[in-house]
Amino acid sequence: MFNTRTIPAVVAAGLAAIYLTYIWRLGDTAHWGMSLIFGAAISSLLWDKRATTLNPQTAATGLGAVLVAAILALSLPLSDSETFIRLMPLLCGFAVALLAAGFQGFSVYRQELMLLFFLGVPRVIFSLIQDISPITARFSAFLLWYVGYDPTVDGVFLRLGSQAIRVWEGCSGAESICYMLGIAAVCLMLFPIKGRTFQIAAVSVAALLGFVVNAIRVSFLAVLVMRDNFDAFVYWHEGDGSLLFGTGSVALFGLLYWVVSSQLLQDQSISSSSPK
Repeated sequence: MFNTRTIPAVVAAGLAAIYLTYIWRLGDTAHWGMSLIFGAAISSLLWDKRATTLNPQTAATGLGAVLVAAILALSLPLSDSETFIRLMPLLCGFAVALLAAGFQGFSVYRQELMLLFFLGVPRVIFSLIQDISPITARFSAFLLWYVGYDPTVDGVFLRLGSQAIRVWEGCSGAESICYMLGIAAVCLMLFPIKGRTFQIAAVSVAALLGFVVNAIRVSFLAVLVMRDNFDAFVYWHEGDGSLLFGTGSVALFGLLYWVVSSQLLQDQSISSSSPK
C-alpha cells in the first residue's frame, strides 16, 4: 500500500536508474563506480532516518513533481552533457526531498544532499576555473627529477628524453581531487569525528592525496612514453590500469582516516572517562 514514503522512494529509485544508465552509456567507469559508493552511503544515512516523522506539504510536493518532470524532460537531450550529468544527482535530491518531507526536507536530508553535492558539483566548479594542468606538469617533472630523471616542462608539455606527453585538462588531477573530496565527505558523514580542525584536515589531505597520486600517474606515463612502451601507456592511461591509481588513493585515504579517527575516538573516550 502506498504511503508518504513509498512514492518518493520509487521516484528516487527510478531517477537513480536513469542516471546510472546515462553514466554507463558515457563510458565513465570511474564516475559510475563512485556513484555506487555514494549511493551506498546515502542509503545508509536514509536507513538511519527510517523512523523520522515526515510531513509532506502540498505546495512542496507540487514543486517537487515539477522538478522531477523537468529533469526527465531535459535528461534525454542532455544525456551527453557532462555538466548536466554531474548536476543531475543534486537536482534529483532536491526533488525527492520536496516530495518526501516538503520544504523541511532540505533540513531533514541535509547530509544526503551534501553528499549528492560532492558527487558532481565540485567537478563542474573546477571546469569553470583556471586549468591546473600546467601545475600538474611541473609537479610531475619535480617527481621525475627527484628520482633521477632529467625532465623539462613547457606549459602543459612534459618532456623526458626525446619524447613528450601533453597533460590534458582531463589528466590534470581535477577529477581525482573532486573524487577524493567526495570520499572525505562520505567518511565524515558516516564516521563523524568531533573537531573542526580534524574535519578540515581530512578534507585537505583528501584533496592533496588526489593531486599527488595523479601526478605520480602522469610521471609514470611519461616514463612509459620515453621507453616507447605504448601498449603499457594505453593500459595505464585509458585501460583498467588507470582505475588502479584512483582505487589506491581511496584505499590509502580510507586507511589514514580509520587510523586517525580510531585514535581520536580513543583519546576522547579516555578524556570523558577520566575524573574531573
